[in-house]
Amino acid sequence: MKLISKKNLNKLISADPNQRDYSTEKYYKFIIKYFYLKKIKLAIKLLNKNKYNKMLDIGFGGGIITPELSKQCNQYFGVDVHKNIELVKEILKDQGLKNINLQYAKTDLPFMDNEFDCVWCMSVLEFIEDSEKMIKEIKRVAQDNATIIIGFPLTNKLTDFLYKLINFKSSEIHHNNHKTLLQQIKKYFKVKEIKIIPGMFLVCRVGK
Repeated sequence: MKLISKKNLNKLISADPNQRDYSTEKYYKFIIKYFYLKKIKLAIKLLNKNKYNKMLDIGFGGGIITPELSKQCNQYFGVDVHKNIELVKEILKDQGLKNINLQYAKTDLPFMDNEFDCVWCMSVLEFIEDSEKMIKEIKRVAQDNATIIIGFPLTNKLTDFLYKLINFKSSEIHHNNHKTLLQQIKKYFKVKEIKIIPGMFLVCRVGK
């Protein structure tokens, strides 16, 4: 899987050491990277090897997997809420990526209705207080036949234990559990396929 280089990741961490959640080194660390990459690989399988015209990545973070996702589309658009978007742009340019559009946005997405034939939203909804509003926004900007990939962690004793191991205070940061999110998704979309890392993570492909 093609990620940004470790050198470029370090640029992000140096620029904003308090934002390791989006510039996480865990995608590169021995053993633990297996679990981080596993959920991405599951989600990429749900893209069905298609080449999309316009993909929207909600919560692109440090652009760590943007090199991989950009291979799946002609035009890649990303939104996030952190303050180092310009640095991520520079890093992706350094990686040789073209047709990349990154911008700041919260739950009101700055795009037209029915604009994207692919929407990717991984490990994002659990952080958003008004997750249902974001789900409605995803539906608004997605075309009728769009492929929409949404993923989030399962909430249970195992994930609670793993969060403690990496000193991640999920109870303070995560606003929604997987049961709530799945109910909200089913309210607005048809769930076409679900893949699960047992006890840890759920990824689903949905459509209008």
